[in-house]
Amino acid sequence: MFHVRTVLVPLYLRYSTTADHNQRRGWNGMKINKNKLLFLAAAFGILCIGAILVAFIQDDSSSVDPLIAEKAAGYQVATVQVKEDGFEPKQIELQAGVPAKINFKKSSRFTCIKSMISKDLGIIDAPLATGNNIVALPELKPGTYRYHCGMYMFDGVITVK
Repeated sequence: MFHVRTVLVPLYLRYSTTADHNQRRGWNGMKINKNKLLFLAAAFGILCIGAILVAFIQDDSSSVDPLIAEKAAGYQVATVQVKEDGFEPKQIELQAGVPAKINFKKSSRFTCIKSMISKDLGIIDAPLATGNNIVALPELKPGTYRYHCGMYMFDGVITVK
């Protein structure tokens, strides 16, 4: 039978008592300075957070806006910002009988909106990547057309007059 006092107390004393309170002995007996260890852990954490932010926040949109060239080709052009809290603007007005292109511009990867669906427009699932996402629409008849995100949480309306 083993005795707690004979086994655990010497281990406790070995790892808990040192001449300097800022230093401890590691599992291999080397002295570890707590201040240096905390500094290294904090620096590593800051570097990891910085790398994650750079990877997710960078803007992947191209420098040339493809919508400028489309305006001269007889299309109506509307831009909808895809944000964390939905589509902005929520309502778009288009002219009847003129083809349209809608740019669903997603500036951040930090949004749950990954696709756009519209049964009214016959769009089953249009994936929305970071940057410009052009959806071409044919000549529409007057009326109201609804669209929403793939999870049915955020929606918008296209009014054709």
